[in-house]
Amino acid sequence: MTGIPGPERPIRIPATPSARRRARRSRPAAARTRLAAVMLAALLAAGCGWLGKNRAPAEDPGDIALFVNGDPIHYGEVAAMKKAIIAHAPADYPRQSIALMEPRIEQEARENLIREKLLDQAVELEHINPTAAQVGEAMRTLGDYLQAHGSSIEAFVERRGSTPEAIRQEVRRRLSRDLLVDKRLGYRPAPETEARAYFEKNRTRYNWPESVRFRQILVSFPDGYTPGGGADDPVMLKANAIRERLLAGIDFAAVAHESSDDPSAAKGGEMGWIVQGSRLPPEVIEAAFNQPIGEIGPVFSSMLGYHIIQVTGRREAHEAAFAEVREIVEHDLHQEWRARNMPDLVRQLREEARIVEPSALGAPPDAPKNAPAKATR
Repeated sequence: MTGIPGPERPIRIPATPSARRRARRSRPAAARTRLAAVMLAALLAAGCGWLGKNRAPAEDPGDIALFVNGDPIHYGEVAAMKKAIIAHAPADYPRQSIALMEPRIEQEARENLIREKLLDQAVELEHINPTAAQVGEAMRTLGDYLQAHGSSIEAFVERRGSTPEAIRQEVRRRLSRDLLVDKRLGYRPAPETEARAYFEKNRTRYNWPESVRFRQILVSFPDGYTPGGGADDPVMLKANAIRERLLAGIDFAAVAHESSDDPSAAKGGEMGWIVQGSRLPPEVIEAAFNQPIGEIGPVFSSMLGYHIIQVTGRREAHEAAFAEVREIVEHDLHQEWRARNMPDLVRQLREEARIVEPSALGAPPDAPKNAPAKATR
């Protein structure tokens, strides 16, 4: 189908916890931001209408649209997937055109669900089970990204009517598929010559932008509140009182945990590393990039409320050397290999699958055992 993008997106997840720990200090902020942004895009896509909801409604023979290797796909799932596809249409896409495309959207929804089912079946068949450490590392990457952009996993799932556990399960599911491609198609790491050539071709992707690390305390405006900023502004008075405690030497993390209205309060106000262009209020970015390290800055306001920040680190922009980012380059090559070969795996699974409508069955068929496909680098 053309015109409306479907909800399925590849997800990029760090290779191993140990690799990420080794690379954390040398990884360019842009590279980690790109990684988490792709992950977030995938979860946003998956979350449109069906993330965290029951994927398999109660068994009802009249509600089964298809059997895929004996496993049912229900009409309710097709309807939810159609809704997700339509949700990805541009805001100015004519509604009349969407209505005319209804049969194609229906077919696209079925194809997406078949693909999902085939991949889930293959993951189970191959006994692929990401470790808790792998899933936790991926969740931390996502959480760090959301926090650096003024949000949190909790706020993210609340806006979408989901739960943190549903996000975790979706991350696990997508990580399982990455590992499935590796196993079924026989992944072999790229040689150093290929990694170096990729780095040279994409050098600007791995450069360090100027970045700062800071923590903050937010005193948010109540609903309907009009800030005055004067001596009789109760929210301003509260923010000033908090700053006085910090100037008196009380631990910033403890005060943030106790008094901040920002999602970062649970981490002592820690916001991590940010770059220019991060999706934070411009007043916060300006203060973070101009305030001296270690100083308890003055109270300032944004559309969210009154802020108090402390800058804890600063990195100047510079060009990265290959040795500095080698693990990240190898990871990016690995992810591109997965994305390039995933369609071949799905094609093979589809060719070997038995996909039928209930009317064509006396009983659901058994799932066949799939043979490995051949990978292309």
